[in-house]
Amino acid sequence: MKHFLILFFVSVIGLINAQYDGTGMFEKIESMTDLTDGYYVVTYSNTKAMSNAHNGTLLAPTDITPVDNKINNPVATIVWKIETNGTSRTIFSENTAKFISYTGSSNNIQVVDAVVGDNQKWNITYNGSLFVFANAAATTRILQYNPGSPRFVCYTGTQQNLNLYKLNEAPNEDPSIFSNKSSITNLNYIAGGGPSISQSFEITGQNLTPTNGPVSVTAPANFQVSLDNINFSSVVSPTYSNGAFTQNIYVRLSEGLDIDTYSGSIIISGGGANDVSVTLSGTVSPNFIIPYTNALNTQELYDLAIAQGFVYNDLQFTSTGDGYVQMLNLQSAIESPEINFNDYDFLKINYDVATFGTGSDRKLVVEYTTNNVVYTIVDEAFPTSSTYINGEVILNVSSITTPGKIRFRYSEGTSGDIRFRNLSIVETSAPISFASMQSPIDPDTIINFYNASAPPSINVAGHVEVPSITSSATESAPLDAWVGV
Repeated sequence: MKHFLILFFVSVIGLINAQYDGTGMFEKIESMTDLTDGYYVVTYSNTKAMSNAHNGTLLAPTDITPVDNKINNPVATIVWKIETNGTSRTIFSENTAKFISYTGSSNNIQVVDAVVGDNQKWNITYNGSLFVFANAAATTRILQYNPGSPRFVCYTGTQQNLNLYKLNEAPNEDPSIFSNKSSITNLNYIAGGGPSISQSFEITGQNLTPTNGPVSVTAPANFQVSLDNINFSSVVSPTYSNGAFTQNIYVRLSEGLDIDTYSGSIIISGGGANDVSVTLSGTVSPNFIIPYTNALNTQELYDLAIAQGFVYNDLQFTSTGDGYVQMLNLQSAIESPEINFNDYDFLKINYDVATFGTGSDRKLVVEYTTNNVVYTIVDEAFPTSSTYINGEVILNVSSITTPGKIRFRYSEGTSGDIRFRNLSIVETSAPISFASMQSPIDPDTIINFYNASAPPSINVAGHVEVPSITSSATESAPLDAWVGV
């Protein structure tokens, strides 16, 4: 009997201390009643999970794609054990054996080995469909997510509160199929190319009937699926045995499509389980051609430029402030794909620039090259604040007979970054030089100039007379009084 009791006691302790093993269904909870001691995935907006990757100041996000408010088999690095401790709760990663903690006066979050006080405890409440994690010691500090600078740290309520997904420890005996993603985007390519680069997702099945059999994975129109990332078709049929399986599915946008945006849903069915769908979207975009415009104010447009042949050096896309390309240092540059300068006489280049961060004397130069070695500067911009200024220059390529490229380069500055967006490169006419005309100037010249569909720039010098366009009187004015009328 003593041996039996000892074995029984050990068994119970083993159950109590059992760790999350990487398998399980986590379901979104939406009340304090559902918040009990157990395993959780802590998320922002159902797209980012808080991982245990800590760099000394923050906890890094991990991308997630819940399906029907469920996360199946999340990795241990994003699973946290939340337990009651006094009137508060602790947040613990079994994967790293660390507790989340907050001390100090900055936004930084810490991870520690043990709970020694209220700094390692959290008061969790539910407000407006989100959970609020307030530190028990520094009660104005709240564990939140910053989507503009992706990270989980402690703010004073200025960032985003969190969702919770709880491990459902009750066994599921129904036939079920799960996908680790609910959607796949950016299955893109440039017109004349294709297919798109493939992306993958994982499906799993359990308790399927009959015991052995296939399931069907059916792609929507204009997309293809594969089991091996080599052979693609409209339908694939992975098989299962003993009622269970795990399979990677690869998907791509089909080649040879017209310029357009395409979407649809993959349907996974079979084994007596409810159908599962994964939505897809992709775009066939135009090649780099002149006229060219790109606002560069979304991640998609930033990536499109890369696909069209633009080369980035030391840049990143930033979504805040209506979106822009962030030039990080004096090595930062954006270079266009090759342009056949022989096809044009004049190219008008427009762009917007502003500053980011502290520092002074920042300069952006526009330059061109025909040999990728020697670059000729044709324009300079000097942004001084976060308010954008427009740069415009007309590049005379009438005497250039070889292909070349246009580059935008962060060339000077003591510190801080440059914001860049709203790029356009269009063909234009030769600039009109009023300085070489006899004064007074024929008003028809002005009228024809402003009625042009793509007016060229004006080159002027000195003081000229311009007869009034609206009356018979003759007006004489300094240059800056009438240019741009």
